[in-house]
Amino acid sequence: MKKKIFIVVYAIFIFLFIFNFKVNAQEKTCTKEIKNNLKQIAEQIDYETVLNAYVKEYSDIKKLPAGAMKDTYHYSLILYNVMEEFFVEVGENTKYYNEVKDGKLYFNNLFLAGGSNVKIRIYATYKTGCGGELIRIIKFRLPYYNVYSVYPECEGYQDKYKVCSKTSNTSAIANDEQFKAELEKEKRIYDEKHPTVETAIKKKEPFYISFKNWYLNNKDLTIPITISFIILVILIVIKTKRDNKSRIKVDLGDI
Repeated sequence: MKKKIFIVVYAIFIFLFIFNFKVNAQEKTCTKEIKNNLKQIAEQIDYETVLNAYVKEYSDIKKLPAGAMKDTYHYSLILYNVMEEFFVEVGENTKYYNEVKDGKLYFNNLFLAGGSNVKIRIYATYKTGCGGELIRIIKFRLPYYNVYSVYPECEGYQDKYKVCSKTSNTSAIANDEQFKAELEKEKRIYDEKHPTVETAIKKKEPFYISFKNWYLNNKDLTIPITISFIILVILIVIKTKRDNKSRIKVDLGDI
């Protein structure tokens, strides 16, 4: 019994000795200069998010597999410029330099959803002398993917209506009927905030009110027109004054 206890204690002692030796050795080899150099190299690492979706165009809806949800999608990641000095962790997935293909390190099995917060951790390998040291963290949030943005009703309106934006979260919309109802609602709200002369006339508003609203809501168009009109008036006034002076000189010459 005593012999077994002695063997266990001896094994623990040897383990702690070796571990402490490795830590001390790394502290000596992983200098501040090496770390700074690794950080500079790691700054070159870039990433790309890849959208994997059943529907990327409206025509894809007809090609859906039986029982597939048209709004099913996820993102995968591609990392660029990962050097042999590093290994990379995303969530519980770890990738090493020997998995780099054509300069790219693929994370295809993450199944990241829109709105997810992603953290890419870049560590140094042991061959650098800083094995396991966290060198860089890349953080970002994945955009949502709105399948309704490819619908014909949204053509040309992706930047105008929220329900048509490619990155809107439309998870609360259950079907096409709800989408169309939401689109009509947004159109009404937009038209109320941006009335045209025609809609104002239909509402039998006074012309000066409709013109004022049109002017204020189309400043990108009306301001250049107003400036051009002012410049034109100034030029006409200057020309008129010059013509009058010329006439006065002519009249004085006759005298």
